[in-house]
Amino acid sequence: MLFLIIILPLLGFFSGSLLGRFIGVGASIITTLFIIFSCTLSLFLLYNLTQTSSIFFFLIAKWIVVDSLDVCWAVHCDSLTGIMLVIVTFIFYLVNLFLSIVFFYIFEFK
Repeated sequence: MLFLIIILPLLGFFSGSLLGRFIGVGASIITTLFIIFSCTLSLFLLYNLTQTSSIFFFLIAKWIVVDSLDVCWAVHCDSLTGIMLVIVTFIFYLVNLFLSIVFFYIFEFK
């Protein structure tokens, strides 16, 4: 779930930028749906973090492993990170929704 929260807006960006010319106005709908799904998942994550008082650790890859030095590329998620994920994804959703409405208005009356 944590990986989807991070990767869904990126997938929405790539689908909108690569397929936007072919889809047209539907590209903004696709990107907005990806973002709202990411926002919903971050709300579920925040609920889970606050109810269980747990900490999630998602290891992406090991970066440097030399003798006793072990540097990992990972995501560490606690309740503060969950709150920030909800705030950032919700504001990102509102901005994307506003820009989609403006795009619909410009595209329709052009």
